[in-house]
Parts: sequence; C-alpha cells; structure tokens
Amino acid sequence: MENKLLHKKILISFFVMLILSLILLFTGLKLVINLEIEAVIAVPGVLLIFSILLIISSVAIRNNDVIWLRKCAKYSVYFLPIFAVGLMIYIYFDFDETTLLFWLLVIIVSILTIFAMLHLFIYSDSSFTSMVVFILILVVGIYFKRNRWPFSAAIISNASFFISIGSFMFGVKCLFIAGRVTYFRNTAFFGSIIISLAYLGQLFKIQHWPLGGFFTIAGFGGLIFGTLYVLATLHTSGYVDWDSFYKKKIRQIIIPWAFIFVMYISRYLVPELNTLIWTPDDTRKKLSNYGFTMKDYSIEEKNGIKNE
Repeated sequence: MENKLLHKKILISFFVMLILSLILLFTGLKLVINLEIEAVIAVPGVLLIFSILLIISSVAIRNNDVIWLRKCAKYSVYFLPIFAVGLMIYIYFDFDETTLLFWLLVIIVSILTIFAMLHLFIYSDSSFTSMVVFILILVVGIYFKRNRWPFSAAIISNASFFISIGSFMFGVKCLFIAGRVTYFRNTAFFGSIIISLAYLGQLFKIQHWPLGGFFTIAGFGGLIFGTLYVLATLHTSGYVDWDSFYKKKIRQIIIPWAFIFVMYISRYLVPELNTLIWTPDDTRKKLSNYGFTMKDYSIEEKNGIKNE
C-alpha cells in the first residue's frame, strides 16, 4: 500500500516537472531574443530529462518481477559498449551527422543506456561496484586528458553522465527500500540528487555548454550544504543501530560524493591541486618555477667602493 502511494506521488511529480519544463522552455523562447537555443533549453531540458528518468525508474521498480524487462536490462550492459564505441568513432572521424545511420546509433545508444542503468542501479545488487567502476573510468579520462591522448573528453563526459543518471536512479530506488528509516530515505534521495547535479555540472563545464557555471555552482553549493547537514544531524540519526543493508547503501553515496567534492575543492580552493590533476605534464612544467629565478646583477660603484 505504501509503495502504491509512493508511485502515485512520483507520477504527480513527473507531470509537475514536465509541465514546468515546458513552461520554462516556451517562456524562454518567447522572452529571450538573440540568444543561442542551447542556452534557452539548458534548464528545461535537464528538468525534462530528470522527469523522464523519474517515471522510468518508478515503472521499472513497479515491474520488478517482469522477467523479460530484467533480461533486456541485463543484456543491454553488454551491448551498450559496442554501440557506444561505434558512435564515438563515427563522431571522431567527422562523418556526416545528418545521416540515418548516425541518428539510428544515437537512438540505440540512448535506449541501451537507460536499460543498462536500470540493471546496474535498480535491479542489480552491484550498484556499489558499478559506481566505483564509473569513477575509475573518470580517473582514466583525467589521466588521458593530462597526457593529451584522444577520447579524453569523451571518456570524462560519458563517465560523468553515467554517474549522474545512475545516482539519480539509485536515489529513486532508495525511496522504495527505505521502509521506516526516514533519515536514510531523505539523506539517500536528496544526496543522490546533489551528486547527480554535481557531476552534471562537471559535464556541462567540460563540454562548454551554456549554464555550465550555474550547474557547477549549484552542485558545489549542494555538496557543501549536504556535508554540513549530515555532520550536524548524523548523531541523532540512529546510524549505529541501522541494519547493514542501509549502511551498505549509504556507502555507495559517500564514494561519488567524496570524489566530486575533492574535485570541486581542488578547482576553487586549491588551484595547485587542480593544475596537477587537469593540466598536461608539458604545460604544467612551463607553468612551474623550480628554485629561485632571480638574475645576478652588479652594484654600481660609488665613492670609490668597488663591487667584488
């Protein structure tokens, strides 16, 4: 009965977010003149995507016992890398992006992505492992970027995107598995949203998409507020008495939270660490000064005193 009520609330939230995104879109198109279309659709587009992910996750949880749906989700994990690599190669070699083949690949990759995320973060118990793998892929992308190797931006962007939508889906799942542990429900759900927003901000920033700074600041602000909230309220949460099941789920949130928090801290508060992480080796060496670089100079002779 409780799950049915939760599904109804999610359905209502979906329609509210859908209507709000459409209102923002049409209002932006009507009021804003001489502005790139990407800037106008950034916020309503993100809101629309998350509303779709919300209803898809809810429907997937409601049909958890449907065998064919679970199998499709499972097999999508194996087929997604094949089609994703094919799409990346297609884009890398600057093939015509208006062809039927390109849009067919985009549609297939999009569908496989949704099903794969359902398997990894809704149906499977390996959500923790999946999150760690995506973070490791993100680290590999950063290493590629420092060495100016190809596909670095694609690796970082895709890893950030998968972590973002995976975290959001996991947050929706936590609403259903929380039971009577209210603190876990609120922390896991809103924490997952903050993580999703933070990695989305990183994605927008890397791709130089409009409002990337807005999403980055919003994500960073959410991380700071969320961290302070947990530190201030954890002692009253009864965490010590929680079942190991809930503690395991919380750990899945802590890892991506801590990683992106360090990334933001390095970018805004420790520029040297940010340079070490993102700047290629050869460029970093040019920016670094080792030892003293003061030039020798001679003292002008005055009053018969010679400079030795």
